[in-house]
Amino acid sequence: MFRAETFGAWLKHQRQSRDWTQFELGQHVGCSTVLIRKFEADERRPSKQIALILAALFDIPVREHEQFVAFARGSKTNATPSVSDRLVDTTSFIGRLHELNQLQQKLSSPQCRLLVLTGPGGMGKTRLALQLSRQVFDQFPDGVFFTSLLGIDSAESLVSSIALVLSQQFNRLSDSNAQLLHYLQSRNLLLILDNYEHLLPKTELITEILAAAPRVKIIVTSRERLNIREEWTFPVSGLSYPENNLRCRRVQCYRAI
Repeated sequence: MFRAETFGAWLKHQRQSRDWTQFELGQHVGCSTVLIRKFEADERRPSKQIALILAALFDIPVREHEQFVAFARGSKTNATPSVSDRLVDTTSFIGRLHELNQLQQKLSSPQCRLLVLTGPGGMGKTRLALQLSRQVFDQFPDGVFFTSLLGIDSAESLVSSIALVLSQQFNRLSDSNAQLLHYLQSRNLLLILDNYEHLLPKTELITEILAAAPRVKIIVTSRERLNIREEWTFPVSGLSYPENNLRCRRVQCYRAI
């Protein structure tokens, strides 16, 4: 199931399998092209935050995130992800194509600035958000940026996490919130905030971004809706099985009994 290889080789293979340039991968992750080049050459190791973004971007199961972070950061581990095990056809969304079309229509509306994907854990909200971002990538000249909010528990940490993926270093003597809003106000970009349920009901920053930056759009994944005026909610549920598959499963159960 696993085999040893360098993180740089793994990352390069993943990028090329999706036909992305180093610049495009950097836009998805929030890194410069130079930094992506250094990752692939094994000259630099990603931070934990960037490693988690890569894990979500390349569909690493959540249960393997800790192992993947260790692999990416060069920590000792007995097993590293195999390229063949992790190749995922990002265009293969059986049962989700209709949802993706609906989401794309909503996000394309000028009135839709905040799109919130809601549903229980394990429903595929993160993967839907990432695939949607790939489909609308060209609509945002300043890029698409993904922020995993796992482990984030305060509004201050949220600002820092967003600044990190935007590759912005703020002056500690000034208000970081104000600096973030100033940076975003002239940008045309898409910001993905993943797993926002950890921060409910701290939604003031989202409202402030939407007010200060008219060309910024935000996708949020959350187990619950944000309950703010600007949100367009989209419930994400589990995939349904075709009736013939259900019948086969029932027959197998009866035989087992």
